[in-house]
Amino acid sequence: MKKILACILCLLMLSSLLSCAGSKETATNTNKKEPASSPSVETPDENAGTSSESKGTSTPTPTPTPVDPLEKKKNNTATKTEDDLDVIHVGLYEFALADGRKLAYTADGKLTLVSAETSENTEFLVSFQNAGTDKTGRAGVRYILYCGDSVSKSVYCLNNSLSVKDSTDNNMSYNWNIEEHEDGTVSLRNVSNKRYIIVDSDKPEGSMAPDATAQKDFKMNLISEGTSCFHQTISEKGNVILRINDKVKVRGDMSYERQAKLANDLQIAYETYYELTDYLVWDSIIARVYRSEPYFGYIYPNWNVISFDLTSAIQDLGKAVLRDDLGINDWNFCLLHEMGHMFDAYRGWKFHAEFCTNMKVAYVLYKNSDVDARAATSGYSYKDCFDGAHIKDMWNKIPVMTSSTGFNLDRLLYIFVSYAETIGWDNVKKAYHEIQHLPTQETDKYKCFELFTNTMAKYAPNNLNVKDTMKEGELDIVLAGI
Repeated sequence: MKKILACILCLLMLSSLLSCAGSKETATNTNKKEPASSPSVETPDENAGTSSESKGTSTPTPTPTPVDPLEKKKNNTATKTEDDLDVIHVGLYEFALADGRKLAYTADGKLTLVSAETSENTEFLVSFQNAGTDKTGRAGVRYILYCGDSVSKSVYCLNNSLSVKDSTDNNMSYNWNIEEHEDGTVSLRNVSNKRYIIVDSDKPEGSMAPDATAQKDFKMNLISEGTSCFHQTISEKGNVILRINDKVKVRGDMSYERQAKLANDLQIAYETYYELTDYLVWDSIIARVYRSEPYFGYIYPNWNVISFDLTSAIQDLGKAVLRDDLGINDWNFCLLHEMGHMFDAYRGWKFHAEFCTNMKVAYVLYKNSDVDARAATSGYSYKDCFDGAHIKDMWNKIPVMTSSTGFNLDRLLYIFVSYAETIGWDNVKKAYHEIQHLPTQETDKYKCFELFTNTMAKYAPNNLNVKDTMKEGELDIVLAGI
């Protein structure tokens, strides 16, 4: 009898083990990475499809194992298209008049008209510079007309003169509105002087006119879609546009899918910066990573373009790919840092540009700890990357500022981020919002420092001021250094 019971128990245990093994395999399969969803205007509900209720059937069905929302966010590669943004596609175009003559550029930097049969130097790379409506008073979508499939030279207008010059994207004289007409023609209107390109037999080298004339209307003919200069990725909500040269893909091993994920990570960062500051100028931010730049990364004031040196980016974005293999969710410090500058322009809290943007980067990482967002400056190896709870450790280089060390930005960031953790980031956010909604914005850096520190203290428990957390002598060094 005991032997029979033992056999029954063994069979029951074996059945239980097999059942558990089957359940484990099912859970593993359901957590595999899902294909990217189709682009949509609204962010898909992360909980969609995970309800245990079965609709439209009376037969009970097993509750599916939900895909982890964290994994869905971390692997979000859904993107928008140029049609979604209502902009002219990036590509090579020719501009022809009704008689067939085409706009062309010359080797000595001029614009001219050539016959319909001519194809040399008649192609222009048209690239949109913004999407939506920014808050700078500049109307409409802006485009640059590069000469050929290159980003080295573009069409330029100064006063009433047209020419072709080395590209400086941050100059409005290089930016054009392309006004589309019902008859299929377009007009090219300079954003800076609001004049139109005119090329006719009387002025074969081109000129500008302040109003509409028949000669300004061109047929815009698409020669080829896209460009060899960069691969473009538009984030799922359309506020971030990445333009990355394929050297990053080949030498840095950053696939187009991984670039899409980066665009959506930066989209979340964009929204987080706005949430923190309640300040927004640009409805779209472009990151250009396709040419040699004078600095590792930078922005121009009052401009919506982040410039990231291509050689530097190959190594820096290549680290993000290596970090993927370690399960590290790298959002790229350089791009976060440069984007952060765009939420500081002429704000009453801006007493030191590099400090202010890095302070906000710390908030972005803190706020997005649910997706384990991380970043590290370029000097760190691919094995080192900091989340919101540890980003201050990246700046913990010296224990105190002294007369011998002088002003130290890392130390200042460590002090302020530690303070933010002490009083709570939500109270820091309240300070940003209060300053943002003042009738006027302070510009003197010392007054900005006092305004920012005192406003944070206003919301801090026991009105603790960050200045009181500094060690002896540090405040004087800070004021001398900012």
